[in-house]
Amino acid sequence: MSIEIYRKIDLLIFTLLAIILDAINVFAFNAFPLGGFSISLHIILSLISIIRWGYLGSVVAVLGGLSYSIITTFIGENEFSLQLITMEKVIPYTLGNLFIIACSLYFLKWKKSEIVNQTYLLILYVISGYVLICLGRSVLGLFFNQDFIFTFKEYGLRELFNAVIGIVIILIARKQEGMVEDVYEYLVRFQQSEKKHKLEVQKMEGSETHEKFDG
Repeated sequence: MSIEIYRKIDLLIFTLLAIILDAINVFAFNAFPLGGFSISLHIILSLISIIRWGYLGSVVAVLGGLSYSIITTFIGENEFSLQLITMEKVIPYTLGNLFIIACSLYFLKWKKSEIVNQTYLLILYVISGYVLICLGRSVLGLFFNQDFIFTFKEYGLRELFNAVIGIVIILIARKQEGMVEDVYEYLVRFQQSEKKHKLEVQKMEGSETHEKFDG
């Protein structure tokens, strides 16, 4: 399998995971008195994907945001009509979420491994991602005559809990080898490990053959 195909499959899996988890969370929380509040995971999954694949990982935030905006549109409605889906609801969660791509600028200053291994940098990276999507949504809201300051505060309060959950998730996920890591670096390290293992096996087999010959 080529790296390009692997990248497409990997991004597809993260996107589908984001859509499914967001749908479950939205419907689950809507069943409780806290209707209207829900946990959204497509941003943290996108931030992980950006570490894995660079700016291309932002596609998870865009498609996940599209799905989230559509799902939340129909919560509490008595009918399923495409007319309920408006650009005012969709654009901020798609093009606005695209602002998360700016998180890839971190990689100009630090190596991805440095960000992942240093807790304060990783937390800063995650917080930046959530601030950027709030900024992006608020900027796009201006095209629909929404007040920037009010909208930014509203998105900020809405995403605050998601950011905390996101930090916990990424801190746990980084302990899994190859999860929160540049895929190219991981594959190179994996191949080097495989070659080293094969050499050790060949050396052991050669040693055993030599001992049998001497015997």
